[in-house]
Amino acid sequence: MKDYERLTKYEKIENKVVELLINESACGVQQCIQKLAKLEDKIESGKLVEFPCKVGEFIYVPYIHKGVDGIMKLIVAEIQIAKFQIAYCTDFETDDEGFRFRFNNGIFSLATYQELWFTTKEAAEAKLAELRGEK
Repeated sequence: MKDYERLTKYEKIENKVVELLINESACGVQQCIQKLAKLEDKIESGKLVEFPCKVGEFIYVPYIHKGVDGIMKLIVAEIQIAKFQIAYCTDFETDDEGFRFRFNNGIFSLATYQELWFTTKEAAEAKLAELRGEK
């Protein structure tokens, strides 16, 4: 994606957000079709990966531990990509060894997204309610 140049923008028109070409004269329909074709090729070949969040954003981790419950709000410090796993490394800190072990020192696998960790507080609150047996 070294030669990436954005072709579209979002604009609010009559209380609706619509997608528009940034510069219609500089970007013809053929250029848009070529970029779309390249993007579709990457998606279909498995070379384009969509992540739920990026470095610097927050993730939310609901927990019940030793009779205390809550939601941890953690910053994603790094995303590690290995052969068989994608891991989100956070600013997780605790002196409780059991808690640290349970949450893998604040390293969360993409495979546990929307099961153990979430990108919205609302989703984490719903999971916490489920953990409490409220749902």
